[in-house]
Amino acid sequence: MENRFFHLVNGYIQHIINGFSYRDQNTWVFGEWFGDKCCDNSFYLANYIAREHPNINIFWISKAGVDTSGLHKTISVVEMDSEQSIKVLKSSSVAIMNQGFIDFSSKGTDYFRNCITLNLWHGLMWKKINMDIRKQGTFAKIFHKLSSRVESANYYLVSSKEVGKHIHTAFLKNEKSFVFAGYPRNTVFYNRQLIDIYRSKLYSILNLPVNSKIITYMPTFRDNTDYVFSFMELIHDNELNALLKQYNAFIVEKSHFISSERFGNKSVGDNNTNIRVINDIGATELLAATDILITDYSSCFFDFLILDRPIIHYIYDYDYYVNSDRGVYYTKEEIACGKIPQTKSELLKAIEEYLVNPDLDHDLRLKQRNLFWEYDSEDSCERIYHSIRKIQGLEGDSK
Repeated sequence: MENRFFHLVNGYIQHIINGFSYRDQNTWVFGEWFGDKCCDNSFYLANYIAREHPNINIFWISKAGVDTSGLHKTISVVEMDSEQSIKVLKSSSVAIMNQGFIDFSSKGTDYFRNCITLNLWHGLMWKKINMDIRKQGTFAKIFHKLSSRVESANYYLVSSKEVGKHIHTAFLKNEKSFVFAGYPRNTVFYNRQLIDIYRSKLYSILNLPVNSKIITYMPTFRDNTDYVFSFMELIHDNELNALLKQYNAFIVEKSHFISSERFGNKSVGDNNTNIRVINDIGATELLAATDILITDYSSCFFDFLILDRPIIHYIYDYDYYVNSDRGVYYTKEEIACGKIPQTKSELLKAIEEYLVNPDLDHDLRLKQRNLFWEYDSEDSCERIYHSIRKIQGLEGDSK
């Protein structure tokens, strides 16, 4: 607690000092995933604004060695914690992240007084987040409220009223701090041409037959256990392999990036089987190419709802996860977007049912999509841009 208090006091000091910095209304800075990635919500929004609003000077903060080749050619890449990055952070009028200020500086110093800070976040919530992970006493809530001014963004992206409830309790933010729109990365799912490109790319990377069915498995990161089920455990399972060959289907497994060391960052798998592992492709690209999604508590299934394709929740450790790990906001029955197998035989049955009839459970998926993606559209990036301009006082109400 002593270190936490010192950090808070230091944050307020820096917050005051940096309040005297000149900020250019057209200079915006982006970052995501602690500076380790360049492929998520911040990436898609930065590229959109670079294309559609070239008057905005965009800087991207990342660690050395991160692949930023996908960024628009007009975006300037700056190494995290360099002198140049500090100058950029002190002069930007808008800072956009998907985790927190740690996306811009590993030192955690506050550079953002008089700056509009928007956290796009990195996934809708089944797993509890931030303040909701554990019960907080009154003192902890007061401390968090004090620290949020220098440690939390002043605006959060909210895709529906339901999601807004969790942003409110997890970050102690109210509706005045909400920007209403869908996730920038999900605008890909409205582009039929891009979807076809990503599918062809996946076929090529994994050397798969054209028109084969893609069943993607994307498990979440677990806080308190090392075990995560992998289809590599079933690579020689006769029943599974027979099912996949019967329907010309392939299972493609992608680990959460924090857990990807398990198989490394490359595509692997015996070409004589229909089970592959791939960790060197972006999650959004992979989802766009996917026919059936299998996951557990990962927020990827929320994104996948937009495509209206089958979802299987394989939650073999539900009781443990709810009671001993992070906990969840909803029961499995409340959140389900499809079948919820808990054994291997139930899992194989669910896979076959969706291969035979991909429209199965369409009404359930539509119900959940309306609940969690109330403000989602193919124009989400433009809505976010205009919301920021309104906050800057440069536009009226853009709704």
